[in-house]
Amino acid sequence: MKYVNILIVILSLLGQNSLYSNDSVIITGKIKNCNGDFISLSHVPRMRGSLNYDGFKSIGSSVSQEGYFMLESKTVVNGGLFLLEIADQGTLIHLLANDSIHLEFDLYHLDQSLFATGRGAGKINL
Repeated sequence: MKYVNILIVILSLLGQNSLYSNDSVIITGKIKNCNGDFISLSHVPRMRGSLNYDGFKSIGSSVSQEGYFMLESKTVVNGGLFLLEIADQGTLIHLLANDSIHLEFDLYHLDQSLFATGRGAGKINL
């Protein structure tokens, strides 16, 4: 009976959500006062010099002359903190697996003007 209980505990732990997810995250956006810069998304532990492999590769994209961009990652650290950077500006955002977020902001006032819509936007607009 003791071994059955241990087996049940192990199976329940294996069935829980993993820290790493293979579900994609998509971030699209429109940036005001942007002239074709480059935007990137990095997992914050990498910014702190963490040597642990987290499965996330930093991603980036060119921003069109009209200010539109799209970032997509097939692998995210579920519930992770990410740094979105453009030009000399940056902001931290939390992402979960399957988020599909549209961001709009003014490059000159990023933190004050950032507004998100879509699946997962509520945690960014707090």
